[in-house]
Amino acid sequence: MRTRRDRRLLIAMLLFATALIACAVQAQIVSLYLDSAVLGGWTWFAETFSVEVPGSGPGQYCFDYCAPPLPFLAGLIALACFALGWALLAYSWWSPRPSSNVDRAPDKQ
Repeated sequence: MRTRRDRRLLIAMLLFATALIACAVQAQIVSLYLDSAVLGGWTWFAETFSVEVPGSGPGQYCFDYCAPPLPFLAGLIALACFALGWALLAYSWWSPRPSSNVDRAPDKQ
């Protein structure tokens, strides 16, 4: 008879995959942020990610930190999914579910 795997492990794998994808998205956002910082083209970045550039507009000047805030939602999703996946994996390891399909050795008398 075929043994059944614990579904918590599948959920942990899906959480790790989601964390991996969210990390890739966040890395792309950071790359675009750095490109905009080097090239000074904050207009496209601000329009793409719906952030406000300080000192943008007619008659406004920026003499301090003139970069828009970095969108970090994908990074937060990645951190949360990774932490939940790790916690679920640890929970599955330390408290396994008994399998009804496992042949058990007879009790010694």
